Amino acid sequence: MTRLEVNLSADMPGHLFGCWIRRTHAASQTKFSTQGVTSPHKWCLPATRHSGNGFCRLSALRFSHRGGRKTVWILRPGHYSKPCGFPQKSVRPQEARMLKSRTVMKVSPGAGNLGIDTRMLAPPREGEVLLKIKRAAICGTDLHIYHWNDWAARNYETPLVLGHEFCAEVLETGPGVTSVSIGQIVSGETHLFCDRCEQCRANRRHTCLNLRLFSKSGFGCFSDYSVVPANALRVVPDRISMDTATVLEPLGVGVRAAMEGDVSGRSVLVTGCGPIGLYTIVAARALGAASITAVDLSKRRLEMAIRAGADEALAPQVPPEFMMTADVDLVIDASGSADAIESAMEMIKPGGKLLLVGLPGRNLSIPPVRLINREITVTGIYGRLIDETWLEMERLLTSGRLRLDAIETCEFPMTEFDAAFERAASGTTGKVLFNLDS
Repeated sequence: MTRLEVNLSADMPGHLFGCWIRRTHAASQTKFSTQGVTSPHKWCLPATRHSGNGFCRLSALRFSHRGGRKTVWILRPGHYSKPCGFPQKSVRPQEARMLKSRTVMKVSPGAGNLGIDTRMLAPPREGEVLLKIKRAAICGTDLHIYHWNDWAARNYETPLVLGHEFCAEVLETGPGVTSVSIGQIVSGETHLFCDRCEQCRANRRHTCLNLRLFSKSGFGCFSDYSVVPANALRVVPDRISMDTATVLEPLGVGVRAAMEGDVSGRSVLVTGCGPIGLYTIVAARALGAASITAVDLSKRRLEMAIRAGADEALAPQVPPEFMMTADVDLVIDASGSADAIESAMEMIKPGGKLLLVGLPGRNLSIPPVRLINREITVTGIYGRLIDETWLEMERLLTSGRLRLDAIETCEFPMTEFDAAFERAASGTTGKVLFNLDS
């Protein structure tokens, strides 16, 4: 029986060819073994992904068989070579259907450092779907990676494919896929769950104990095409536009915050009017909030908040007397500012709620006695409920109760990635999209 040992290196993107060899250990140093292959003439190289950092390259391969012959192969991303003396084999159907796709990548650490790389995508395997990306949106996570702040440097390694908010058309489905069909328009849930652990069985798939994040799994959607797991996809109803479908993932965070806050008939304060904050405002208005106050440093974003449905928009430098007299039922923080959260705590009435959507850069200084004596509930919001938030969001959008017309968006071609990221970072628009529908 032929035995192959493969050393995988995650320091460079690229696709490997073929699919006759299966992975037997998910680790940086990964062993592969053939299935029923006894002749060295009958195998080719695997198409696979590294479990932690996207696409890998094959750096070396040691081959041996019963005759004792050994050959070392050195490969580069995207191609391979045959050692002398081996007969040239015909191209297998999977290889013939390799698809070329441009993708925006974070090439190296540091601010900026983006580039466009061309990848060869293999056909979808079992449980996977090949997508033609129509639109893709820049997220706050993408901006952290673009600027390469401390959080990004701790959590990501380069090179890295970017993008996880998208709208796409299904081009091909792999074996066993029944949830989507060729030609359907889909969006994506970026919390990839196992559906087996205790949290999944308790209907908490968004906090799956084996959770994988789309942005860390090497898929990427700032691309012409992408191959993604079928269970990450949601079919977009016909009445939802492509631009709206592209932002369903972040919109779902705002909808879930409004649902968790039970905003109907309540006074709501939203701190932070970036895209998530604006989506929270439109969701709170659609779900019947009695009043909505928005707080942000940016005058431009405060103007967008009013158009999105806020009754009042304030800069953080409010007069002290406002803080003393404010009496809101619910604070939803989408700013991630510890100062904003601590100030907003003073405005919550007894029995009220604080929902944390943004990630504070430091620990909060909130006196426990205030939480206890005023019986204030503090809850974190991590993504969307799967599938409850998606179903509610689709119902609100198709009924016309939730509209995103007031939230300004602008589009760029993929080749203008630097301009797109700078526009997104400027805070002068609600959302920045790449238009890939060409």
